[in-house]
Amino acid sequence: MADSAQEAVDKLRHHWVLDPWYSGMTAEDHMRTQLYKDKAARKAARRESAARNLKLSEFLRELGLRVEVRAPAEGAEFARVAQLTMRTNQMNSTMQRFASEQDLESWLGPGYQRAGANNRWIRAGWCADRIGAYGMVACALCRLSPLSTVCVIYV
Repeated sequence: MADSAQEAVDKLRHHWVLDPWYSGMTAEDHMRTQLYKDKAARKAARRESAARNLKLSEFLRELGLRVEVRAPAEGAEFARVAQLTMRTNQMNSTMQRFASEQDLESWLGPGYQRAGANNRWIRAGWCADRIGAYGMVACALCRLSPLSTVCVIYV
């Protein structure tokens, strides 16, 4: 139960069912039904592999997991990065959130399209396997400090 009206609003804003009314839908939002079906198919494949006495490592090899890491394109992919920062608490020790693509662009600063501009950048990760695509599942918001590269947020 929420302690205040603001907490109640915040909880509602973070519930995926209300995404269409709160923000634009991402590609992953549109794929949600298929993602659930794929998850069920993976569970069935795992049970079948266990019946064949396959080790987990062998099952994962059979899945043919593929990972792509690159800079997200502006627009819809930036919207998904923002969504991940709003929904994921693990590995985000800063608790910094970005509600929109515009918030990300503001964090990146002017000229972010040029490599190395403002010493800030974003990388995102997409996964797929023989059953289907997971979509964008991770992102890292990084900045260069005088002595090192700092991963500000990783989800």
